[in-house]
Amino acid sequence: MLQRCYMDLIIVVFAVGIVSLLLTVPLSLVGNLLAPKLRDWYSTTSQKRLRTRIESLSNQLSESEREWTFTEAEWAQYRITTQAIAVLCVLANCAFASAFLIFLVTDRLLFTRTHMLHSGEMVFLPCLGYTISLLYYRFVSRSQEWHRRMRTNQGREELKQQLAHLTAKLT
Repeated sequence: MLQRCYMDLIIVVFAVGIVSLLLTVPLSLVGNLLAPKLRDWYSTTSQKRLRTRIESLSNQLSESEREWTFTEAEWAQYRITTQAIAVLCVLANCAFASAFLIFLVTDRLLFTRTHMLHSGEMVFLPCLGYTISLLYYRFVSRSQEWHRRMRTNQGREELKQQLAHLTAKLT
């Protein structure tokens, strides 16, 4: 009876792990795509917020024009390197968390030696690893977006277009 409970727990933890691995990258991409649109929409709901957003974009654009610019090759190298490091860190963290969970579950089921950890802790520790991985990937994605916006010609053009679009809404 007790082993059946642990088997159910293994299935739930395994499912949570697989779902978190599968949804990490798509959800961060969706978040990165929707965040600017929601921010721009919210800034247009009030004249004061719209002016504040226009001022913020103007400051970003002037700061961006004072900064150095990536060449196409430098940007491609930077983007690929940061994404590869982020993905490797996420995969390593998830692998260690999963290995820890597998060790705990098999040790507890086969040998019943691990009495110090309860079921909640067995689920919490790997989920903590998955959460840290997701937060790190989100940080790297935002940092890369900031560098693209501030240090590439394409990012500067997008800033100019966004500024022109919001300025047109102001009048």
